[in-house]
Amino acid sequence: MALDHVLKGCELFFELYEDEVERILRSQSVHHYKPNELIIQEGDKGNQIFILLEGIAEIQKNAMGGTKFNVEKLKPGEVFGLLMILDEKPYGIDIISRTRCAVLEVKHAAIMDLFDKNPRIFGIIMLNICRIIGKRLRNAHQRMSEYKGE
Repeated sequence: MALDHVLKGCELFFELYEDEVERILRSQSVHHYKPNELIIQEGDKGNQIFILLEGIAEIQKNAMGGTKFNVEKLKPGEVFGLLMILDEKPYGIDIISRTRCAVLEVKHAAIMDLFDKNPRIFGIIMLNICRIIGKRLRNAHQRMSEYKGE
């Protein structure tokens, strides 16, 4: 899958021009993972968000008693680690590669620098982050309703 095709469909960059996305990502890095490797571990601190470029990853939550709960599968173009931008607290979930994965790391500073350098782009990205988090919250509520049998 071509990198630019994945990024064009990425919700984080909705309503941005291609050259604006390229400027943001110019100095960011791509990491590669083998199947079943931890990408993010619950409790880790970070200063970045991630975009899955290739492969399938899974969000897991550690439940009481040491069991792991599979929350959601991630596909290319999906963004994770977003709460880091908003509250800078340790990650509350594990992200595990289920296949070979390529993951784009976007540093917190690259986004926050836009606040001064290009407030329009910063505003669009923050709005998109809110949209993504809102969609995930809505989906979680739906899954909880289904689980409860409502």
